[in-house]
Parts: sequence; C-alpha cells; structure tokens
Amino acid sequence: AVLMIAIGVALAVWLPRVPPTTDMSYPRLIGSLWTLVRTHPVLRRAVTVQFLIFAAFMGFWSNLALLLAEPRFQLGGTEVGLLALVGVAGALAAPIAGGFADRRGEGLVVSAGAGLVVFAFMIFGFWQGSLAGLVVGILVLDLAVQSSQVANQARVYALDPNARSRLNTVFMACMLAGGAVGAGLGGAAYAISGWTGTCIFGATSAGLALVISRAPRLPGLDTRRTDPHP
Repeated sequence: AVLMIAIGVALAVWLPRVPPTTDMSYPRLIGSLWTLVRTHPVLRRAVTVQFLIFAAFMGFWSNLALLLAEPRFQLGGTEVGLLALVGVAGALAAPIAGGFADRRGEGLVVSAGAGLVVFAFMIFGFWQGSLAGLVVGILVLDLAVQSSQVANQARVYALDPNARSRLNTVFMACMLAGGAVGAGLGGAAYAISGWTGTCIFGATSAGLALVISRAPRLPGLDTRRTDPHP
C-alpha cells in the first residue's frame, strides 16, 4: 500500500500534462462510449476477441490453487505465488510483440496470441501432473495474452486519436468482464470435470477468439452502424 501511494505521487509529479481533447461533460463522455461501440466494427471485434482470451486466462489462474492442492502436488498459496512470478517473463515480451505488430500487422499478432493460448491449455491438459509443464504453459500463456492485448489496443487506439481514453475504457471494461466470466465458468468446469474441464474451457474460449480474429466478416461485429445522434 505504501509503495502504491509513492507511485501515485510520483506519477502525479512527473507524468506530462496532456490537455483534454473534448469539452463534453462527464455524463456525455460516458454516454458516448456506446456510440463508439456502435460506429467502430474494429472495436467490437477487438473487445470480443480479448474478452474470450482473458476469460481463458482467468479460468486458468482462478483454479490453479485448486489444482496444486490436489494430492498429486500438495502445494499451497506460496507456490501459486511463485508460479505467478514465472508469468513476469511473458509480460516482459509485450514490447517485442508491439514491435512485431508494427512490422507485420496487429491482426497477425492477435491471432498468434489466441493460438498460443490454445497451445498453453494443451500443455496444461496433457502434462497435468508436471510442475515443469505448468511452468512452460504459464510462460506461453502470459506471452500470448500480453501480445494479443498490446496488438488489440494498438488497433483500437488507431480508430480515433481524440477518443483514445474512451476507447481504452470500452476495451478494458470488456476484457475485465471476460476475466470475471472466465473465472466463474472455469470454476464450474473444474467442479464438473476437474482440471481437464478447466483446460477444455480455456482451449475452447481461446479457440473461439482465434476463429473470430481470422474470420473475414462476421454479422453483428463487422457491420458499421451509424448513430444519428452522436
């Protein structure tokens, strides 16, 4: 808590001052979020894909402690925390993913991220009794989620330079909602079929994200809708 306060003060002092790009009132700004969703098909596709990817991600992390508490591991919260530190290596790959997206296109990175999430859950499923398999899978999973998020955010930010904060609000809110749904459904899958059920849920959710990211056109996602009263 003390460190968070110190960081907050440091950011307030050293972050550059950015003038507002709009003079709309706060209620109107919030109301305009739906207008952005309606008018930008790329935004709808990006938030749908990231919703599904983050659902898979949280489906894994919300049930990892249950897996490690099983007789084959007999481990506790400390070990879960240590495994979470493994994911830092994946997070550090975010700048690399951003550079690759600049060179090859964000769509390719998003699809690759979704595909790697599927691959990570295959590792978790086939090597259920292996701590080494968990470590490798976590590295792949965190790399994939971070990469897809960076690439999707780049696509979203490019839609309207004057509405980046609002676009980010829509993107992050939908992604976190996906995490909540994933934690719930992943837990239900674990209750029904154990760790195999969690792996099936994660692979299915990420697989849907991959299909949506590669589909050329989808009803409801790619139809541009204009709002007569923006």
